[in-house]
Amino acid sequence: MNAIGWQAGAVLVGISFLIIAVYLAKFLQSATKAAESAIKVTDSAVKVTDKAFDILSTNESDIEEVVENAASITDRVDTALSIVTSISEIFKILNITKVKKVIKKKKSSKNKKNRNKES
Repeated sequence: MNAIGWQAGAVLVGISFLIIAVYLAKFLQSATKAAESAIKVTDSAVKVTDKAFDILSTNESDIEEVVENAASITDRVDTALSIVTSISEIFKILNITKVKKVIKKKKSSKNKKNRNKES
């Protein structure tokens, strides 16, 4: 019976190794599926972040363009205001001289009238 005991023990050890191998295979299969799904998730996350970076880079260039346009508009407005200011100063000077001429004419005409009345 001694030989049958060894044979039975060998069969039990073989069956236990077979059972362990099956469970190990199932574990590896589920681990592989989990790894594949994790890879898919990371791939989709990379795609999303790439799209986000593309959007941000285009928005950044748009923002830079808007800032440059605003700066050029500000420069043009400053130039236009300086031109208008200089023109208005010229008109002020011309109007003051015209007013002075009108005042002188009025004074001279009053003086002439007064001289005529006195004579």
